[in-house]
This record gives sequence, structure tokens and C-alpha cells, in this order.
Amino acid sequence: IGGKAFYLSDVTYVKLPKTLVTIQAEAFAGSKLESIVIPASVEFIGREAFFNCDIATLEFEDDSKLRVIEHDAFAHTESLGSVVIPKSVDTLGTAVFEESGITTLEFEKGTVLTEIPERAFAGTKIASVAIPDSITLINHSAFRDNMSLTSVKFGSGESIHIGSNVFYNTGLTSVNIPAN
Repeated sequence: IGGKAFYLSDVTYVKLPKTLVTIQAEAFAGSKLESIVIPASVEFIGREAFFNCDIATLEFEDDSKLRVIEHDAFAHTESLGSVVIPKSVDTLGTAVFEESGITTLEFEKGTVLTEIPERAFAGTKIASVAIPDSITLINHSAFRDNMSLTSVKFGSGESIHIGSNVFYNTGLTSVNIPAN
């Protein structure tokens, strides 16, 4: 699906084909799309692809081949409730879910993701998060401005770096920083 294909459209529903490989930049940005199922064949979601959409439900099909979700792809999706990041994803862009309505965030078991990028989940409504063992970097401001965030469980991977302002202005009252 090419860039801006459904940009600012009134489309509320779309069924994507099982052969789809890429969703380009701003493909559905600003549209009235209410829910989306990303086929397992999709490998790439471009920048701002679903930026400021009305989507409340985001689902990735089982055995997803998705590798890259570029910056701001799902930013400002204020109705979005829960997200499960497929284990195949190895790159998340800056501010990928910033200012979205996410309340529940999960990383699929066996994830290969090594970095939670800058502002990835800033301004969301996530209540708790379990950082996968594969994560070695939680970049600057990744979870900032999320007053709903009260619990963080760190993975037991070999080493982890926590950048500045990662948990700035959150609801955390106590944190156990692991030796790694």
C-alpha cells in the first residue's frame, strides 16, 4: 500500500490481503479507520502509517513476518487500547506509539527486539510493562509522561542501559533495578 493511499479518508474498515508486504508512509494517517488486522505477510510499516487514526483495535496475525515499524507509525491513536508487539519485530522507530491510548502493552514471547526507542510509549496510558530479556537499551523518554504507569518488570538479559527521562513524570512509586 503506497504512501498516503488512504490519507485523511473516511474509510472505517479495510481488509488487507494475505499477500501484502509493505504499508508505506502515511498510508492511513488521519483516516477514520476503526480497527486493523495486519496480515502475517507484512514486513514493513512506514512512518506515520496510522498516525492520528481512530483505530481502537490493532491486531497482528500469528506468525507475523513484521520486522520494522517506523517512527510515529501509530502515534496519536488515542482510541487504541492494547498492543502485542510481534516477536519478529527488530526495529521500532522513535515515538512509534507516542500519545496513543494504549493501556496494555505486551511483547510476544521470543522477541528479538533490542531497543525501546526514544519516546516510543511516551504519553500513553500503559499501567504496567514487562521489559523483554532481549532489550539492551531503553532510550531517552521512552515511557515519560505516563501517569498510569505504576509497575515495571525488567528482563534478565545480559545487560540493559536505561536512558535519561525514561520514566519521567510517571506513576511509579518504587522500582527494582536489576544487576544487569
